[in-house]
Amino acid sequence: MAKRDFYEVLGLQKGADEKALKAAYRNHAKKFHPDAPAETRSAERFIEVQQAYEVLGSRESKDSYDAAREAARSEQERQERVRAKEEAIWRTMVKDEPEIADHLSDLSRLAKSLGRRYRSGILAGMDDRSPGDFAHYLEEQFLTRHFGSDPQIQRLGKALLEDGQRSTAAELAGELRKLPAGRLTPQHRKDLVARFKLKQPSNSTSGTWPRFAPFVGLAVVLGLIAIGLVDFMRSGPKDVPATEVALPAFGGPKIGQGLKPIDDGSAIPEMTATITRDEPSRSAPAKRIYDRIEASD
Repeated sequence: MAKRDFYEVLGLQKGADEKALKAAYRNHAKKFHPDAPAETRSAERFIEVQQAYEVLGSRESKDSYDAAREAARSEQERQERVRAKEEAIWRTMVKDEPEIADHLSDLSRLAKSLGRRYRSGILAGMDDRSPGDFAHYLEEQFLTRHFGSDPQIQRLGKALLEDGQRSTAAELAGELRKLPAGRLTPQHRKDLVARFKLKQPSNSTSGTWPRFAPFVGLAVVLGLIAIGLVDFMRSGPKDVPATEVALPAFGGPKIGQGLKPIDDGSAIPEMTATITRDEPSRSAPAKRIYDRIEASD
């Protein structure tokens, strides 16, 4: 990891005098010292402060550091200008030939470094190759270097990389390196294909379907429940008088025919049942039971 800017470490601007350097060093060293309070102490930051002051505290080393710092900043600015110019050229080329972006995406899926090589080659002129031929050349060179020259094994390695199984692809390449050069027998090929074959096909409907299957199943279940509720509500009891719903299913007299007015001297008014549901004709045993009830009244 590149070292931080020493002026930034001490919280100073370039051109700070010796007095400001010493004051900044004391403050930061006290803050990050191993004996400082736990919330501020940091051995790493304390060492960084020491290094910064050792360089900036001496006139000679400070002048050398300032020159190197300025050169690094100038180089960084130059590289940023170059990248901005290349980006403008790249956008123009992609606008004229959109397939260039597709080739870059395909190669980057195999390896990011491969995509960078393709982009640099396109910007440099590709040695008079067409964008498609150049992409094919880089891909073939890459697959041969990592998976050998066997077409079936190359396709397997490419599929693994495109599917994101980079560790598996690296393991396949390692197994191939163990074999003597040019000694990939049919049995070796069969064993490797069986061992490293894709668990799920990449970029296919069958590969994406399992991810959505639980949600589709839940939607179907909820739909069936909703249909069932609608059917239940449509086929439920209609708005009918409560007296009709509460009547027994067996045959009997019209309830209320044998009831007599209540006369016990109270203020309760005379009442008569009004249930008028028509029932089928009574059977003989039921008729006798109801006759006895009426007689007892």
